[in-house]
Amino acid sequence: MGKNRGVFFDNVKYFYLYLHRHQQENVAYYFLTEHKNVYQNLTKANLPVLFFPSFKTFVLLLQANIVVACDTPWTHRFKYHLLYSAKVVQLWHGIGLKQKGLSLKNDDSQTHAEKLHRTIRGNNLPADLFISSSPFFTENAFKKSFEADIFVECGNARNDLLFKEQYDQLDLIDTDIDVIDKITTYKNNGYRVILYAPTFRQLIASEITQQVLDINLLSEFSQKHDIIFVFKLHPYTKDNFNITSYKNLMSYKSDKDIQPLLGLSDILITDYSSVYIDFLLLDRPILFYAYDKTTYLKSERGLLFDYDWITPGPKCLTQDNLHKAIIDELGDADLYKKNRAEIRDIAFLHQDNKSSQRIWEYINDLFIK
Repeated sequence: MGKNRGVFFDNVKYFYLYLHRHQQENVAYYFLTEHKNVYQNLTKANLPVLFFPSFKTFVLLLQANIVVACDTPWTHRFKYHLLYSAKVVQLWHGIGLKQKGLSLKNDDSQTHAEKLHRTIRGNNLPADLFISSSPFFTENAFKKSFEADIFVECGNARNDLLFKEQYDQLDLIDTDIDVIDKITTYKNNGYRVILYAPTFRQLIASEITQQVLDINLLSEFSQKHDIIFVFKLHPYTKDNFNITSYKNLMSYKSDKDIQPLLGLSDILITDYSSVYIDFLLLDRPILFYAYDKTTYLKSERGLLFDYDWITPGPKCLTQDNLHKAIIDELGDADLYKKNRAEIRDIAFLHQDNKSSQRIWEYINDLFIK
């Protein structure tokens, strides 16, 4: 069951595709979605999919033994009640810096009616099995944020893709395929690809609209250094700014799967987003454009870890800093290679393409055999 009412990306997508490619005897599996376009895309690819709500879906949910999710709102619209007897496997959707779940709750501020409402909707539902990536994040992030009977370090299913040399048609479902094709062509012609993927802010507008990035200067800089600069905004960020008229700049659709784009990128620029944790597995440079660090840490959710330690790359507060850091990282020095290795090794117990396999083996041993 994908996040945001069943979009086809993140850990659930790639675990689902693993089940499809390694079909097990006497195991039926379905992807559940409330989006007609997702339902149509999966049906076209001959993948088992259920549209919610429908009578057929209601019946199958009542019969289901296991539900696999990567967020907590999967319980909404009575899905929790229809799946009441099913075991819950929580893959979650990121190894984040930010506080979440239980670490944010202030039960004293909630009325009894609010607590009851959350319970009825299934918002307080603990998982039977919670999938983590390492003992460090299990103890210092997930156990502080979520309730589960069992926490196990299998890795993120989506990161199996980072070890593939070539993507297939199933991997590319619900991606921005036009941009991926263009990027591939540019890379074949010697261009370096820089991906900018900032986190969501309550302000909602992008860095371009906020004028913390001068788009003209960025285009000129990218042309000068044979760079293709790709924007991938958070799905919740609402911005109508059009960069198609600027040379060497591209925009990847914010509601599409980012994972294939990571593998094509030579450098990642982010801020407080957990996307960089995945990128560590590629051992490529990461830059942090933290232009609003002081105000962000005060006004947003807060961080679980010391920001300067957990982010292995240069911290850029201005666009000029950012351009200089890009030039440095495109060279051969790679000043933060050891820092990246330190964080990568505490973030991932396993650094391979077998996360989905391990998840399946645990599910099978615990709930099926």
